[in-house]
Formats: sequence, structure tokens, C-alpha cells
Amino acid sequence: MKKMHLLVVMLIAWTMVSCKDQSVEPSSKDSDESSTSTRLQEAWQNSLSSDEKDLLSSALEGVSKDLIKGELNGQIIPISVEANQLHLREGHDDDIVITFKRQDLLHYPLMLSMRIHKDSKAGTDDVVLEPSKNILFGKDQDQVEIVLPLKDDYQVEAREILLLEFKAPTYMELSETSLAFVIDDNDQVDTRQGLAFELKADEESQSFKDHGPENLIVLSEGGSPQFQASTKGRQGRLAFDGKADILTVLDDSVLNSADHYLAKTMIVGFHTGADVQRRQVIFEQGSILRGINIYIDHGQLFLGAYNLANDDAGASTPWAPTHIQTGIVPNAEYLAVIELNANAKTLSAWLNRHELGAQHGVGKLFGHQGGIGIGGAHQEITFHDGAAKIKNGYFFQGQVAYIAAYNRLLNENERVSIENKLWQETMISDKKNTLFTHLKDVTIKEGEREKIAMELELQFPPRKPLVVRTKIGGHPSAEQEVSVPKEIQIAKHQMRVPFSIEVQDNSRPEFEKHVAIEFMTDEGLTPISSLNLRIIDDESFKETTPAAHWLSVSDDGLVNHGASPLTLKPKPKLEKPQPVMDKEGYLAHLQFQGNQVLSFQESKILNRDSYYRTKTLAFAIKTGEDVQGRQMIYKQGDHLRGLNIYIHQGMIYLMVFNQKKLRYHKAWGKHYLSYPIEPNHNYTVVFAFDSDKNRLLAFINEQFIENTQAEIGPLPRHKGSIDLGGLTGPTSFHDTDALVPSFFKGRISEIFHYNTFLNDEELDSLSQYLINKYRRDRLAARR
Repeated sequence: MKKMHLLVVMLIAWTMVSCKDQSVEPSSKDSDESSTSTRLQEAWQNSLSSDEKDLLSSALEGVSKDLIKGELNGQIIPISVEANQLHLREGHDDDIVITFKRQDLLHYPLMLSMRIHKDSKAGTDDVVLEPSKNILFGKDQDQVEIVLPLKDDYQVEAREILLLEFKAPTYMELSETSLAFVIDDNDQVDTRQGLAFELKADEESQSFKDHGPENLIVLSEGGSPQFQASTKGRQGRLAFDGKADILTVLDDSVLNSADHYLAKTMIVGFHTGADVQRRQVIFEQGSILRGINIYIDHGQLFLGAYNLANDDAGASTPWAPTHIQTGIVPNAEYLAVIELNANAKTLSAWLNRHELGAQHGVGKLFGHQGGIGIGGAHQEITFHDGAAKIKNGYFFQGQVAYIAAYNRLLNENERVSIENKLWQETMISDKKNTLFTHLKDVTIKEGEREKIAMELELQFPPRKPLVVRTKIGGHPSAEQEVSVPKEIQIAKHQMRVPFSIEVQDNSRPEFEKHVAIEFMTDEGLTPISSLNLRIIDDESFKETTPAAHWLSVSDDGLVNHGASPLTLKPKPKLEKPQPVMDKEGYLAHLQFQGNQVLSFQESKILNRDSYYRTKTLAFAIKTGEDVQGRQMIYKQGDHLRGLNIYIHQGMIYLMVFNQKKLRYHKAWGKHYLSYPIEPNHNYTVVFAFDSDKNRLLAFINEQFIENTQAEIGPLPRHKGSIDLGGLTGPTSFHDTDALVPSFFKGRISEIFHYNTFLNDEELDSLSQYLINKYRRDRLAARR
């Protein structure tokens, strides 16, 4: 914190010019009053501006000339000046209150003019104040307070002195003419502790030079970026051509090859080129399984990390690729900070000294060998939308001035100090203005309307009024649920503009929602072009009826969150599908190649009880290239009775059947639902039947379908293993009974199995949970 101390708490003696003694006869009273008033007006005539004259004239209205004449007779009027101590938060606004006190009560106004001292060290960078400010004591007023707004200028300063000059009218005298303050800056902090490396563009070596404790060597793997000297004493940088330029740093325990890391802080100063649409890696360390990366893709900057391997028996790993993203623009300066906090399970990021927010769910980052890539991907890498096996690719076209890494967290003062110092050292030009937006994650209540306070900030005060236009995108229901001002007005010299948006909850159970708010201007600003508003809905799926099985995918395969155990039953000569990361999001899935199957042991919960009056199944899949051939997604039972879900001739079939009487249970045939599907598409399915109410229904994506003609009885016990992704025994289809080779080629992500018919609220909640979690076409803003 900055502390502003008052060096001089002084007495400003305001000496009024004595009126000469005159022999005043009673008969000449009016003449004397007129003479005194005339001298007073003449004295102000040559010393005040027109505005000051108007101000004083207004204050003098109604004041008795007798009192003016009587009080002007050579009196000295002591005025004391007091100021509160200021604790100015680095890089933020704050106010200091200065109090002026008159020690005697006078019956006429006094006015003092105050100006900021035009000094090279103090200047006006830290002070938001008009060129002059009038301090007016009204009639009978003995105290005046003024508020002096201050804004830190981000300069690294041990201290600076701020001088305020005072000016009085010509017929008065001041014993002192200025008030001095010392601003103790807290920018000077020790930021070397925990430093892994600090790379700066070096003119002598024409590459990066490590200024950290390890003196690491930076190698050229492809083309060599060109050193460019910067102007105005700022840090030089390396220009990458976007074609072959890439630098690497070899494995080192301080960087990437230790057992694990609980904390990481990465700082990168760079300048974008003309193209920010093509995917370009600025920095990466690790491989497909573990790592950290900073890259550009489709006008967005991604700052992320991941640890896909189970390295500590599930204590903190695996965790999926976790990224914070924000819009960027071509040919602009950026200073990015990414922070991994395994203890708090958060990944946080800042851009150009402004907080982007945090994502939750991360853990320890274990050793990730393979060298570090600067200006491109050195080897295998996992992006937000999938892994890539590559040797020297995704080359960056732009400039990099600075890269630093810490194996610890920085406190706020440390981070702000480094950001401020680098902002001054790495900026190529200080003529460009940048528009920032401040907002954190928002939770809205069921069915309610929430007002969210936001703020736009400009890096430098604009020289003329500006208009910023807004647009909403990123979610199909965004226009109906989110209301923002169409235009935001920014006045001349205004640097912060508060505004608000409103979000109306739609009372639907949603896992979470991402709404992109875009900001546009024609005034030459460099804006952070979009803000992802992450709305966490409080009616996310809540399981009121416990699932018998609830299977999700991890690195090791399927994990059962349900109430009943589930045993895999290996099949000879058939491969198990391998879990891989979702190439369209952040979740793992099982990828079936058309020759793989997972089989589960028979159980009372699934198929071996006496009979089942109700069942509900739910799952998320992605189809492959072919949706014409017969493909079994889920098979339960044999050709006599069971439950099947499969693809055939561009349709998905959901079928339950009992074709032979069993003791007290009569045969009731086959009943099914069908729905058209397309190749390479995401589908979420909730399928349920109730024999007591004769209902067979499904939610496929957001489409509700029902077979109103079905006459469904209880489903008796049925033998045979339960197959996922293939077929290992005879079964029944809608058009035949046979053992037909029918293996699924696509993706299966999550499976629910209930031995109950969920109520309408639960069915809708389960459907919306799967849609929001797996329908990536519905979550464009999340990518």
C-alpha cells in the first residue's frame, strides 16, 4: 500500500490589506461604505478569472457592507490545513481529503485558488484534478473540505513528491505558497524468490537470455526469430515469422521435470501480428498428458494447463485441460499472467494487468518432459479442443519481449509490481488505448432476475467522447436471458465507466452457461473484444432418485458413481475401448473404433431381479462417419427379452421387448422409439418406460418423443451380459432377431441407469444436465 504523508501541516496566513484610517463623519457613512466596496471590487478585478468573479459575486450576495468594512480593518485570519493519511492500492483510484479551517468566524467570504505544481516528478499522472481548484469560504463558514482523487501511474518509484500551489488575490498576502506530500511507492518488492527462469530479448546474443538463477540456455530448433530494438528505452523483443521460427529450453527440474509442482506462475509479454485467427503457440511446456500452454486461436487467447494421467492415485489427478480465454486483436500489446494453485484447485489469469477470472478443478502438475517451446509447439501438446502430435508447428507470428516462470504463487503486491514494471519496459508504443472489462463469475437464483455490476476501463484518458457498442452471442438463449446496454458512452477524460447488465434465469436445469459479450468501437481503441460471462445456474442436475449406476469416464476407464457395484466381464479377442480426452471440450470419453466392446457382469440391479416395472437410461454419445450400418450402443438381454439402443439406416432406435411368456409375465412383443441422426454429431438421450402407466418416452437432445401406442408390461429377468459399444450375443432388433455383427464407431461419454421411471422434473433436469455438459454446439462461447 502507498502511504501519503503530509510533510508540511502549515498555517497559511491570509493577510488582508488594511484599510487606511479615515475620518468618517456620520453624514458620510454611505460614502465610506461605497469607497470600501469599490476598493474591494477593484482589487479582485485584476486577479480573478471570469468564473472566479462570478463565484465570488454569488457568495457576496446579501453580505452587509458594514460588516465588510468592519472586518477588513487589518485583521490576520489564520487558516490551518489538514489531510488524512492515504492508503492507495497499487494501480487503483483513491481519494485524499484536505481540510481548510478558519480559526475565527468572519461574516464575509474568502477564496483561495489551488493548482498542481508542474514538476517533472510529480506532474499530473498521479492526480486527477482540473488545472485549478477554488477553495471558497462562504459567509460564516469556518471549514472547507476538498477531495483530491489520485490514480497510481504504474511507475516504479521509491517515492515522489506532490506539490500543491496556492494563489491568493492581489490585495491579500500568503505566508506559505505550497503544500508538499510524499508518496511512498510500494513497487520496489523482491520478486526473485521462487524464480525458475526469466527470459529477456538480448541484443548481444540476438536471442533470449536467462536472467534467472539457473542461467538456462535457449536453443534454436528451426528458424531464428529476429531481434528488434524497441524505442524510448523499452525492452527489445524477438520477432517470430509464423513459418519456422521456434526456440526451446531443455528439460530442467526447476522448470518441468521435477516430481510435481503445487504452484506455477507464468508471465509473458508479447505483441500480436496481423493474424489472430490461425492457431499459434506463444509458449508451451509438456506433452499430451501434462503441461502448460499459452496460444492464440480464432481471435481468442487461451491460457491453460492439464494433467491427464492419474499420477497420485486420484488424490489430485487426473484433471482435464483447463483454460481461461479472452478476446484479443491484431497488432496489439499484451502482458499475460497465468497462475496454477493446486491447493486451492484453481487456475487464474490476468491480461494487461486486469483479472480475467479463475477456473476450478485443477490439481498438482506432475513432471512433464520434452523441452519447452517458445513461438511454436515443440512436440506433442493438448489444446482446449484436443491433443496434437506434432514436431515444431503452430508457429507464432508476432513479437515476444519477456517470459518468466515461478514455482510459487505471487502475492498481489508482487504480481502488480512485476506487471507495472513490465508494462513500462515492454510496451512498444504508449499511444494506443486499450479497453478493459471487469467481471467475475455470477450465480443466479432459480427463476430470478439478477443485476450484475460491470465496469469498462481505458488505459489512458480519451481526448474526446467515445461510444462503445455491445453485442451478445455464444448461447442460443442469450438474447432472451441477458440484457446489456446497446451503447456505452465514455466522456472526454473519463477512464472508468460503470454500467450493469441483467440476467433473467429461465428456470431450466442447466449445468452452466457461457455468454459472450462483445465490445466494439470505431475510435481507434484496442479493445478486449469479448467477455465470456459464465453463469453458474443453481438448478444444475440434483439427483433426487439415486441411480443404480452412474458411469463417467476417467483416464483409467469407467468410474461408477452409482449405488450398486458394477463388474466388467472381459470378452476374448475383443479390445476394450480406451479413454481419451474430448476433442470438443474438456471431458474424457470412450472412443469406440468399430471393433471394441465393454461387457458388464449380470446383476440383480441390471437384469436378474424377478421383473422390472420401470427403467430409465440416459447417455451422451457422438456419432462417427457412418450412421447407416447397424451399430449397437447398448445391449441388455437376449433375443427373447431385454433392452437395446442402436443405430440403423440413419436412425437411432430405443427398444424394450418381451417376446415370450415367463411364468406369470405374459409376452407383449417389441416396442420402440426412433429418431433421425447425422454423422459426427453430439446426441444426449434419456429413455424411460413405465409398465404401470403404459408409457415409453425419450428426450433426444431437446426433442421429446413418445410411443403412445405401446402396450408395455413388466420386463422379466433376462440372461446374458450387458454390452456397451458392441454385441457379444444374440438379441432382437426392431426388424429381426439375430446375432448380427454391430459394433459402434463413435464416442460414449456418460451413462445413467435407474430402475425407476423418473418424474417429469427429474427427466428434464437429467436431459438438461447432459445437454449443457456434452452438446458443444450449444456452448460455442466455451471454446
